[in-house]
Amino acid sequence: MHVRNAAIALGIVALGVGAGAAQEEGPARATIQVAAVAEVDADGVCLGDVAQVLDASSEAYAAALRGVFVAPAPLPGLQRSVSLGFIRRYVVGRRDLHGQLTWTGEQACRVVRKTPALPPQQPPRPEVPANAEGAGPAGEAAPEGTPTATTAVPALRGLVAARDLVRGDVIAASDVVLTDMPDATGPVFGSAEEAVGLRLRQAVRAGAVLRPDATERVPDIARGAPVTLVVERGALRVSAQGVAEKAGFVGDVIPVQLLVEGPRRVVQAEVVGAGTVRLP
Repeated sequence: MHVRNAAIALGIVALGVGAGAAQEEGPARATIQVAAVAEVDADGVCLGDVAQVLDASSEAYAAALRGVFVAPAPLPGLQRSVSLGFIRRYVVGRRDLHGQLTWTGEQACRVVRKTPALPPQQPPRPEVPANAEGAGPAGEAAPEGTPTATTAVPALRGLVAARDLVRGDVIAASDVVLTDMPDATGPVFGSAEEAVGLRLRQAVRAGAVLRPDATERVPDIARGAPVTLVVERGALRVSAQGVAEKAGFVGDVIPVQLLVEGPRRVVQAEVVGAGTVRLP
């Protein structure tokens, strides 16, 4: 069994070397720097609204990344916090844009929706008592252009813990409650969907605000976890077993030690799912 696995692993290494010689340009790559604050005036938020795409392998790849939808925009005049985990979830979900992505900058971006400009108003008309001479009957609709009462702007909403949470807990929908936060300062989660599946970096008491910087994504592959290494070249598909030497998320490239007898062999492989990596 070990001999067969060793032969497969050596074949994988050979395929990888051959592929590297054939693909001089290498995989697509870019650095994504998340901003602290962003202003938008559309219903959707794209990666280019909340981050800069730097050092991309090509301008076409950078432009495609900037156009990836990452979150719905808040209502005009309001704001919401979009976490790094939420942004990455949308970007790595685009399999057509997989590449070596380096993430820098903030852990969350506060997105502010611009308020559309109001049309010029006509000067207010003097009040005329109902049924006065020359006035319409009581209850008649106000003339067009007459100022009307404005509606109060709803308060910023965010998540609070529904129970005491401890460090290392993976957040479930039942662990959080969305509530009004009129006095909130700093980034907050704008919806339960942004927080569910994230892991707590610190304890949070029941009723306390859950903030993005208190959470982190759970790696798709943990350091030291067994993985299946796959190589596909046309119709040929080869696989072997290995061990991840570094934690990684889908789309990351991590070092993987092949489980073979003899000299230690490590290859760089892309995370494609839980427990699975492939040679680029």
